[in-house]
Formats: sequence, structure tokens, C-alpha cells
Amino acid sequence: MKKTYHYTDECIAVIGMACRFPGAENLDAFWEGLLLGRQGMVTLSREELGRGPHAALLEDPQYVPMACGIQGHDHFDADFFGLSPHEAAITDPQQRLLLEYAWKAFEHAGHAPGDSRGTATGVFASCGLSSYLLINLYGHLTAGRLDMTEALLGNDKDYAATRLAYKLNLRGPAMTIQSACSSSLTALHMACQALLGGECDRALVASATLLGPQLGYLYLEGGMRSPDGRCRPYDAQGQGTIFGSGVGAVLLRRLEDAQAQGDHILAVVRATAANNDGGDKVGFTAPGVNAQATVIAEALRLSGVSPWDVDFVEGHGTATPLGDPIEVAALGTAFLEAAQAPSPEGRSILLGSVKGNIGHLDATAGLAGFIKAVLCLRHGQVPGTANFKQLNPLFGQDIAPFTVRADCSALPEHGPARLGGVSAFGLGGTNVHIVLQGPPLHDDTADSPDGPLLFLLSGRDADGLFRTQADLAAHLDRDPPCMPDLAHTLLRGRAVLPARRAMVAASLEELKAALARRQDPARFVPAGEARPAAFLFPGQGAQHPAMAGSLYRSDQRFRELFRNMAEMVRAQGGPDLQAVLSACWEGDAAAAQRIAQTQTTQPLLFALEYALARLLMENGLRPAYLLGHSIGEYTAACLAGIFSEEDAARLVVARGAAMGRATGGAMLALSIGEGQLDMLPKPLRARVELAAANTSSSCVLSGQRQYLEACAEFLARAGEQGTLLKTSGAFHSSFMDAALPSFRDELERVPMRPPQLPVVSNLTGTWADASMATPEYWLRQLRGTIRFAQCLRTLFAQRCLGVELGPGRTLCSFARQELGDECVAVSALGGRGQREPESALEILGEVWTAGGELAWDGCPGIRPGRTVPLPGYAFARQRHWIAPLADATVAGRNAPSTAPAATLPKQSRASRDGYAPPTTESERILAEIWEELLLMRPVGVEDNFIELGGNSMHVLRMVRMGTNRGLHFTAKDVFTAKTIAALCRCMEQNGHMRRDGANAVGDRVETIEDHRFDGVSDDDLQAILAATGADK
Repeated sequence: MKKTYHYTDECIAVIGMACRFPGAENLDAFWEGLLLGRQGMVTLSREELGRGPHAALLEDPQYVPMACGIQGHDHFDADFFGLSPHEAAITDPQQRLLLEYAWKAFEHAGHAPGDSRGTATGVFASCGLSSYLLINLYGHLTAGRLDMTEALLGNDKDYAATRLAYKLNLRGPAMTIQSACSSSLTALHMACQALLGGECDRALVASATLLGPQLGYLYLEGGMRSPDGRCRPYDAQGQGTIFGSGVGAVLLRRLEDAQAQGDHILAVVRATAANNDGGDKVGFTAPGVNAQATVIAEALRLSGVSPWDVDFVEGHGTATPLGDPIEVAALGTAFLEAAQAPSPEGRSILLGSVKGNIGHLDATAGLAGFIKAVLCLRHGQVPGTANFKQLNPLFGQDIAPFTVRADCSALPEHGPARLGGVSAFGLGGTNVHIVLQGPPLHDDTADSPDGPLLFLLSGRDADGLFRTQADLAAHLDRDPPCMPDLAHTLLRGRAVLPARRAMVAASLEELKAALARRQDPARFVPAGEARPAAFLFPGQGAQHPAMAGSLYRSDQRFRELFRNMAEMVRAQGGPDLQAVLSACWEGDAAAAQRIAQTQTTQPLLFALEYALARLLMENGLRPAYLLGHSIGEYTAACLAGIFSEEDAARLVVARGAAMGRATGGAMLALSIGEGQLDMLPKPLRARVELAAANTSSSCVLSGQRQYLEACAEFLARAGEQGTLLKTSGAFHSSFMDAALPSFRDELERVPMRPPQLPVVSNLTGTWADASMATPEYWLRQLRGTIRFAQCLRTLFAQRCLGVELGPGRTLCSFARQELGDECVAVSALGGRGQREPESALEILGEVWTAGGELAWDGCPGIRPGRTVPLPGYAFARQRHWIAPLADATVAGRNAPSTAPAATLPKQSRASRDGYAPPTTESERILAEIWEELLLMRPVGVEDNFIELGGNSMHVLRMVRMGTNRGLHFTAKDVFTAKTIAALCRCMEQNGHMRRDGANAVGDRVETIEDHRFDGVSDDDLQAILAATGADK
């Protein structure tokens, strides 16, 4: 009977995987293909072979017209990873595949790619020889058409891991591991060691192999390749393998960390071991039985499991006449040595190899076997070995307890009881063996959420968002996870991209309905932007009878907070806010009139705004700045700690009553700013007072009604608009003098403290100081002018996100009028007559879509869940391919492989600022140079060179190309200016602008000599070095 093995501190969790192998586009297709015994090899037609260099070999009896590749390797989402078309086209497709599938592995794990402060992810990568460099780029390099340094940076294996670390912002150790056929499993061994040694918190293992043109091969008897293009591991007819292409990526974490964080654990690595044959074999390329046995035995010893409890071994299994017999002999020796006892009678250990399905993937072969083994442990089945019919007689009469089967076999029912091994043996003698265990059991999260949940999606642009949305909808139709796990994974396990959408749903059906609606993003949030929140509190006039009704009815916590504030107001002698607002919601006309009365309006707005602010603060939206308009400034001051909730309630009741008694006068809203009031006749202007300067193009006057009406009539003749407001008096003017004595008495009874949060003062339009905590300030605030336009300029200079907390969107409108695109603001309750939110989650979702900074930890509206596998980001792949020189054409975005370079397609501007064309000769020349370097058209004069994918190699060429055309600037100038327009201004300041008719070198054809570093100044080299932190 099998023993149960407990997990140890040395165990490593497999939490995410992604792959594309021959015949399998993704992880699910790979597993399905294994179960069905599919093979990824394809027979090439005579037509396609006849067009290639092998045409003369077609009649050779030893020629094998078989291939084992992957589709679409010439396509890549360069925009997503910040590569220009030029950089993408010159980068090895293997390394492009690594980027995409590393990203997918993170998403499969439910982890957002990238390291934040205090975390480190190690990168352990491998890849095959760059056939792209040797076949596609070499001719261009020797002809001087491509830069050698750029080509090496894009294709050398040395940069595979560090490119991943750079592009994904991973800060642990990053190293490329190469040991031929065992490269990727060696990388996994090194990753586990780094995790156990505390060098990193997560470890990414990724490998890609991409063979050159798939044109078949000549069979050589006794060689490694199969005579018919089929691979038959461990079979009597096994005569060799077929090499293939593929990519795989795995994300690892220490088991205790994965369990603590609720990760979805696919399998557990109990132990790994690696060694080399040394000289103990017949030749360098031959396998060594002793070293293979040793490494397997060592892994078993380290794992602490009995060899006879292992359920299966995913072997190296190349089907070569020499390799398979040595591997089987080494397995038998190792298991017997590790167990120190013969196997129990009747015990059977399955032996198989994935190479029968997908061929030999060279550097990626070990990781392919590992991914298969993890899937076996996860699903509780071991697929049969493809092409197996009869055991290879070279193994001897009996290989018990090992057995090879062509059909699927079931593993023990419970995951922790399942055990497996994976081997990879590299040409040259590096051997690796890994012992795996099934995943721990876990308690399922409740399927039915208790209330609504927040679901977040994002994309690089609107199309990317829509594709991701459609993929998720399809997944929910096929295999819906429980709702809390789904919400948790989308919130915690995805990178936040510019185009965003937030949905609130209480059931799977509601979520599906939301996903079915195509909704354009309201804003594209620049990468990395997280704007601090500024709470904006509107003043009198914003109220309406339906305000906050939906939220009050649906959100229990908001009800509690509002009732608490209403009780405070009533305890201070104020109106029964609960009763009057409830009557408004029921359509009571008298109640609707009452909320327009100053003595009711002011405490009502304060209570509602304060309750709304506390609700959002409890749910993770914490203000960095505060600003209120008139009575709204009391809410801001209370949140800033100037006075307590009770004292604030006391003051707003007293203020509303005092101002309500100070009758007389009226107020006029104008469509002109304070600076245009001089257009009024001086006698008329002298009889009215400026109550509020709301924006540079709108203000409010107070005064006697007849004078205000005269102002409105005069301005109407000038084409301007004036509207009398429905107020009980002329607020913020001398008409309020009668309210001051009684209100002073109340103010002097209230203790005040200096603001503890930054607040913008209505009186000065600048940041408030300790003077705000004095009675004199609040008396002046009641009578004086509200300098709201200046308040807005002061506030939004902080690049914050305004969140209007109160009825309507008046303050959002003011902010947009005053600041235009510089301002980002949202309204929590929406405009009058619009649908209002029904939960705090809806408001948080809107803030998130606008780029607001939120603290999700501890948010009661975000319920706990586990990470679950979900569809990842839907890349928008386009062809980026440089054909060999014989038919050399660089294919850029959407361009067929035969498109001439002169007709490069336009750069997508979906998530970038609009195109600004060149207007001067110098700008035109620079735009042409940038277009040539970056392989994109058009380039605008305000486009950022770095954001377009420019790098230091481009700058060196740019400087020389500019000089050849009469423009003189340095690399430092380029990195400082970043745009064509700014670079032209820099040249003009330095006296280096090209003049019309100047003697320019012209469009001289560059040679390879033009791309050397010779003649580059020390300043330029220092600028390039200094820019590497931002050089993309």
C-alpha cells in the first residue's frame, strides 16, 4: 500500500503554466491532444517543398518531407510589449515567444506580471540556436543594411532572460541557462534552488525553440532523426526522433507562500537534482548510464519518497537506438539503488515520453515533459505514449516495475497521493531529474456571492479590452469558476492596462449580461498612472429629490452612515433628514420643496456627503486632497480633522438657520468669468457683488434682484447668458451680514484643530493653513467670494483624480471647463436624471477606470477568494518579419511579406495622443529619419521617441543620419527632448537648425561603417548610458 507523504518546507508550488507546442495552441489543447493521442507532425506538400531550397532533394529516397512546427511565429504584439516595428522585426522570434508566454504564465497563475517594492521574481530562461539570425538576418548584416549590435542584442541567447526581466519588470536573478536538450529542465532546477535559497519570491522558467524553415530533412541511418518523421519512444520500431518547435513557461513559488496567498496550485516539486556525465561515456554526444542513474537516485533521495510509490516517470524518450535503452537501464538502477529493496510484487510505474506527440523540442524538451507531468498530476490521468505498440527488445526481457502503455491510465483519487518524475538528458551530458507530487486539497469558495462583486478588465486599447472581454465571456459559458474566485483573480491577478472596464454583478447571469454589452472606455489611463484621489464636495444648488436614493436602498453600510449623520443633525436641533429625504424618494412634492430651503439643504448636503466619503474610505478610496464648494467646505474640513462630526453637524445646522433668516437679495449665474465683469456698466457693477468665481468662464453675482436682472439683460445683448438661481437670499455677500453675529457665537463654542489633510481654501484658492481652524475664517467664508477657479487650478496641479461626492456633477463640469484635458474627474452619484450607483463597488469601479489610486486590502466590499485559471490577455499579433536577403523585405504592421519598405503601414494610435504632422523642413527631415529607424508611419512631431520603441542604438544612427542631412544635434539632445518638436527647439536654441538652401549631404545610402561607434562623443555615450533606465 502506498504511503502518504506530507509536504515539507522544501516543496515548491507550480502555480502557472503556458505553452504552444506542435498541434497545440495552448495548455488545454495540449492536454486534449495528449489524451487523444494526437501528433503534431505534418506531411509537407510537394508544392511547398518545390519552392524551397530542398527542391533538388525531393526524389532522394532518404528525404523525409515531415515537419513539426508551430504556426504564427512570425506574428507578435509589438505594441503591447513596447517594441517598435523595427525592434520587433530584428528580435529573434524565439525571444518574442518567450515574452508572450511568460506573460501568459503569470496570468494563468493569477499574478500580475511585474515586481512591486519588496518582491523579487527570478527569471530562468533558455532557447534554441537563433536560426533567424543565421538565415534571415545574416545577409542583411553583411550587406550593411542592419546594425550588428542591434541584431546581436535581439538574437543572442545571452539576452533572453534579461529581456524578460526588463520588459516584465522582474527584479530577482535573471539568467539564461543552456545545456542542450536539458536546458529548460536545468533552468527549472536552478529556479527551485533560487527559491529555496531565498534569492527570489517567485521564479519564472521559460523556454522557446524555433527551428529554421520547415522543409523536411535527409534521413541518415544510425543518426538521431527518424526515417519517417514519427517518433516512437520506447517502442520496438523506434529508430529516431523528429525535431520540433515550441514554447513553454512555468511560474513557481515556495509552497508555504502559495498556500498562504490562496494560489491555485497545479502541482508540487518535492526535489530536483542535476549532474553531468563527465568523461564516463563513449563520446561527447553519447548518453552516460551511470550519471543518469545517479541523478535520478539523488532526486528520489532528496524528495523523501520511496521509489516504488512513484506512479509515473515522464522520460527523456527520444526513440533513438542508443538513448532509450540507456535511459531505461539507468531508471532501473536508480530506483533499485534509492529503494535499497526490490519493488513490491505487482507494482507498476508508468513510463512515457511526450516526444511521440510533439517531437523533440531541443532546449524546450524538458519543460514540455514537465508541463505534461504537471497536467497528469492535476487531472489524475497519465496519457498513453504515442506510437507505442511493443516494447523495445534492446531493453531486455523485462523492465518491471516500469511499463509503457498506449492508453490512458488513472492515478490515485486524491492529488497529494499522486507522485511522478521527469527526466531530461542533454547532449553533452547534463542530466536533470525532478520529483513531483499532486496538489494539496483545498476547500472550495462558496459559489453564490453574498451580494454584488466587482469585476475588473483592462486592455492596451479598446480592441484589446473587447477581445479580452469576449474571451472571458466564452470561458464562463464553458467552465465558470465560482464568483468570488473570479472577481479575486481579475482584481489581483491581472496587469492594469490603459483601457479599463469595471462591472458589478451579484450572479453569473448578471456578469454574462454585462460582458455581452460592448462599452467603450471612458478614458485611456497612461501606463503606470495611479492618480491620488481628491474628494470634491458640492454646495447648495446641487440637491435634487432623487439624490442617493438607489445607493441608500441597496447599500446597507451607506444607510447606516447616513442615518448616523442624520441623527447627529437632529440632535443639534436640525431637520429630520431621514424623513424628508425618504419623502422625496416617494415623490412628495412638499418634501422636494423643503430640501431647497437653506436650513434643510445645508445640513442635508453635509450629512449625505460625509456619509458617502466615509463609505468610500472604508472601501479603500482614501483622499489625498480635499476641496469643497461653500457648504461643501465643511465636509472637507471635517474629514481633514478641523472639527469633529458632532461639531460639524452643529455648525451646518447653525449656518443653514442663520443664512435662511438673512433674507433679501438674489443670485445670478453668468456665462462669463470674473475677468469679464468689467464689460458691465460701472454704476451697475458697483451695485452687485461677486459671490463665486467658479471658472474662468463662469461666475455668480449676489445683489438686489432688479440690479441682477439688469445685468442679465445687458449681458444678453452681448450674447452672454445669465440665470437667476433659486435661493433664499444673496449668499456670499453683504446681505449675509445679519447672519454673522449668531453664527459667530456657535463658532466660538467649537474646538478647532489645524487640517490634518491638505485642503484647498475657498477664500484664497490656495492650500489652507492653521487659519482655517479659526472662527474668523468661517465667518469670512460665509460672506466672502468663493475663489473656486483658483481652487481647481491649485488642486489639479497635483495630477490628482477628482471624485465628486454629492448629488450631480457640477464640480466635475467646473473642473473640465477650467482645466480641459489636464483634469480627470468623476462623479460618484452621477448627473441629475441619470442612473445612480447601487453600491460603493460601482463608484470604486468608476474611479479605477479613470486611473484612481485605490487600496483594495481590507476593503469590505472585496471578498476573499482564490486565484483560478482564466483566459489571459488577447494579444493583437501582427507580422514582424525580415525575409532573407534573396527576397529581402521588412514586413511591418499588417504588411504582407512582399510589401516594399516605402509603403510601411501606419502606427496604431488607439491609446496615444493624436497625430501632429511636421510643419517645418527640419521637422519633416527628422520625421523621415524616425520613420526609417522605427519602421512606422506616420511619426508626429509630438510623439515620444522612447514610447515609440526607440533605443540608444537608434539614437546613434539618428545623429549620423541627421548630420548627413544638415541637422546637428547630440544623443543627449534626443534623450532630453524626446519629441521632434522639442528637438527642433533645442537645435534652434543652439544655432544648429538646418537652413533652406544649406549644403546638406542629402539622402546618402548608409553602409555598415555608418553604424559603428567611431566618432561618437563622450557626451553622447554618457547620455546613452544615462538613458538606459528609460530606454525601451
